[in-house]
Amino acid sequence: MKNQKFWKFSLPALLMSAFAFETMPGSVRYYAADLVQAPEVAFNFFNLQLEHSAAACLPLAGIVTLIAMGMAILAAFSKKYPIFKMISWTSLAAAALSAAPYVVQSENDFLHPNVVVTILLTACWLIGMMLDKKKDAQQEEKPEGRRL
Repeated sequence: MKNQKFWKFSLPALLMSAFAFETMPGSVRYYAADLVQAPEVAFNFFNLQLEHSAAACLPLAGIVTLIAMGMAILAAFSKKYPIFKMISWTSLAAAALSAAPYVVQSENDFLHPNVVVTILLTACWLIGMMLDKKKDAQQEEKPEGRRL
């Protein structure tokens, strides 16, 4: 029981740390084909001002991470609503959105978001799926009562 409680509270903590990495200045770097942009320009997931094809995915990843974090806090402190499957799929969606600039590349420029965000969100997806499986296993083990 204590192990499951640990995982329930580690899920919002990991999502909070992913959101903290998303809002840190310098979490997104932009490289042009001919030169590296000035190091004093620091982007995060929410203040991108670029004409890159995948630049719109990063603010969406931050919003989906915030939604998953709210659901994880609700699930950690509520015994009635274990919504770990929704948390895991929103974490996977945020991870996919944060990895979109690596998939959609152009010849002239390269958008490089922080990889730690994608790794943390993928870990949250795995933890959410694990907690959902444990929830199903506990429901199967409930005693049916006395039999005649």
